[in-house]
Amino acid sequence: MKCRQFEKGEYLVKAGEVSQRFYFVVSGLTRVFHLNKDKEINTGFFWGEQFVTDYASFITRHPSVEFAQCLEDTKVITFDYSSVKFLYKNTHSWETLCRLFVEQRFLEVTSRAVFLQTGDAKQRYMAFVKNTPTNLVKKIPNYQIASYLGITPESLSRVRQKINSAC
Repeated sequence: MKCRQFEKGEYLVKAGEVSQRFYFVVSGLTRVFHLNKDKEINTGFFWGEQFVTDYASFITRHPSVEFAQCLEDTKVITFDYSSVKFLYKNTHSWETLCRLFVEQRFLEVTSRAVFLQTGDAKQRYMAFVKNTPTNLVKKIPNYQIASYLGITPESLSRVRQKINSAC
């Protein structure tokens, strides 16, 4: 385990590289995204007391298809691949913690897939706001939130205007 500080804009993982580390976010804000025809598609935002990595790359040892980038100065605890494997083998509580992380991430991905397929833009945005601390919603650029929700920035502006006019 190592404590490390990343500056805003730095990458924890880049597409094309094998994800060598698991990161536990102590403070700060990160995002995970991939490129589709040079367009950034955000797939997750992670903040304090959450794990972030391209987990598929980390466990398969194949190149990542995603980027993990800091949206602000971020402090993390890093775990390299060999240390994680050692801890899995020798520490039951670590294995339990990682299983819980994977289960939580699975639930988030499944829930996101359902709301992208069934919810309208307002429902998607309201779910995002409900599940993200208010101070962090304000720190994430609108175009990145829109990308995460599968809508255009213009649609996000319209949704926000409707919500604000209803209050």
